[in-house]
Amino acid sequence: MELKTASNKGYDAVTEIGLEVEIKATQSNSVAFRSQPQHTIIIKILRDGTFEEIYNGPGALVWEQFKGKRLPSNGQFQVSLNKLRQLNQTVAQADRVPRAI
Repeated sequence: MELKTASNKGYDAVTEIGLEVEIKATQSNSVAFRSQPQHTIIIKILRDGTFEEIYNGPGALVWEQFKGKRLPSNGQFQVSLNKLRQLNQTVAQADRVPRAI
């Protein structure tokens, strides 16, 4: 994966096959989205400095959670990490960005 410059609109990195990936890191219990990413990786940074991968999959699956909901006044939809963990269990291995070693 190649990281893009900060504030790149809609995605933070591009994979070797051209997949645009939005990366979100949080210490809280939810993350926010302004638009539907092509793919997203969400990690939770733990108190000891390690991290937990919460979600690694298609952005459409996350964006589906907002279907029929009115856009909040701040322009960002919120989704809980618990919901993302559930969604992550439905993502096929072939639809994940592999971890670099």
